[in-house]
Amino acid sequence: MPSGASDPLLDFLGSVSAFAVLVAADDGRVVRANEAAGSLFRCASRTLEGRNLGTLLPGLGPEGGPLHELDAQRIDGTPFAAEAAVQPFTAGG
Repeated sequence: MPSGASDPLLDFLGSVSAFAVLVAADDGRVVRANEAAGSLFRCASRTLEGRNLGTLLPGLGPEGGPLHELDAQRIDGTPFAAEAAVQPFTAGG
């Protein structure tokens, strides 16, 4: 999803989800993060935008199934245990 593009369904789902939601562009850069993601990473959700997903969730990728247990990393470098799911999608499609 291009930076600045808005998808109403994605906006709605991110706003009501109790789960942290990070949306990344094809290059791995976070283009959207909900409030739950900000809480989990202990920063404002907008702070996560522009960051590399691989830095926040090292080892995350489509291989190995849809659910991953990994050591995530907060903005300040503090590691924490996390479960992450990868779901590719195309905005508007």
